Amino acid sequence: MIQNEPISNKLKLITNLYTKVIEREHYQSEMSYHFDVLLAIYQNEGTMSQQKLADLLLIDKPHLLSIVYHLSAEGLIDVENNITDRSDNFLFLTQKGMNNIRSINQAAVILNERITAGIEASKLSAFFEVLSALECNLKEEYKVA
Repeated sequence: MIQNEPISNKLKLITNLYTKVIEREHYQSEMSYHFDVLLAIYQNEGTMSQQKLADLLLIDKPHLLSIVYHLSAEGLIDVENNITDRSDNFLFLTQKGMNNIRSINQAAVILNERITAGIEASKLSAFFEVLSALECNLKEEYKVA
């Protein structure tokens, strides 16, 4: 059955709600508001440039620069010049940033357990298979790696 509303509407709503719940419950523990950016840097530690991060998160570079400035001012990331491309910088987590990663992962596990409670494992598996298929199809449409 084809839905009349864009799939992105439901995905955005879920993403925004998920983010808001984690922020509300865990921001007091000094977890950064931009935990998605911290996670992306963590998962690509040592190789994450500002341009690569902007491309990965599909956000424009000026917006990313303000996020990077904020995270750097909070002491969560270090910014180092890229000696091969002076227009770009590499991003690294500080120890404080690494501590946030542990909090973020713990918060995600707890939230995932709460919001998936009562949903059959087979339905969750199918849900993630469909999400992966949608991602692959969209990447092919958008021509991203």
